[in-house]
Amino acid sequence: MEKEKKKLNFKIIIPIIVAIVVIAIVGVIFLTKDKENISENLENSENKVTETAESKYIQIDNIYIDNSYTDEQLNLVYLFYTVKANEQNLKVSSKDIDLTINDTNKYSCTMKIEYNPNYTDYCYSEMLKDVYVGSTLKVCATYQIPKGDLAPNRTITLSSSKFSDISNLKINTNDIKTLENTQEIAKDLDINIYNANYEARQDADTETVNKVKTLINGYEFSFHPTIGTKIYSGRIEFSSPDHFEVNNGVLTNSGTYSVKNKYIVLTYSNTGMTNELEYTFDESGEINFPTLGGTNTFSSYVNFENHQ
Repeated sequence: MEKEKKKLNFKIIIPIIVAIVVIAIVGVIFLTKDKENISENLENSENKVTETAESKYIQIDNIYIDNSYTDEQLNLVYLFYTVKANEQNLKVSSKDIDLTINDTNKYSCTMKIEYNPNYTDYCYSEMLKDVYVGSTLKVCATYQIPKGDLAPNRTITLSSSKFSDISNLKINTNDIKTLENTQEIAKDLDINIYNANYEARQDADTETVNKVKTLINGYEFSFHPTIGTKIYSGRIEFSSPDHFEVNNGVLTNSGTYSVKNKYIVLTYSNTGMTNELEYTFDESGEINFPTLGGTNTFSSYVNFENHQ
């Protein structure tokens, strides 16, 4: 099949809705309803929460502060939790849970592309995700919280319009772990997941690089980004030796790309920002893009598919 530049040879619908990333933060927390249970579980469990850190639909996994966040007044806090659809189908996002400290100051999730926890397997998305009965979904939420409100011996409670039963879950600020960056947080969450994600982002060998370039250079691929509440028809075109151009139906941008083991990394010429485009090969050897991450020019929504 002859390949012609800018001709759509095969169409891959990439349900985008932009990706943004975030994560970085503070440590493992063993959440319980009282200090006594926290102490008991710290002795016996590493990187695990206690049974009392669990409600009917939510299990709190860990909470961290990202020490690489350099704001003078605010800390960037990452909350990792698992949603469980025990009896009913759920629609969830990273913005479902608010944090309140000492029953006074409430904080909602703040999402930015640079916060993406891309070395974890947690979903980070403003878009609603379906969680069907009998299944679970790992979710990450990020919060900008004044440093003074995270002083020792303060209590963090959770609230949600979707999960009213989480109001009894409490976090003591003493139990938040501060780590240097998002990679260290990912290691602390699950070293095996981190290792797999790290390897996926290393330079591909020459054979793989040549294979990917042969399949994408001179081709354009279609997708349907959501910008605000409207769905547009977009495309991404690749050309030799390592150039790309993206048009989301409203905006156009371009730059160069590099091939990693499981991602094509797009670097925009005008800003230097890098975004990741996951790729796979099907049984016939053709290339597919199951997700599109880190392309905030496509949409006002954050939708990073870290989870498996």
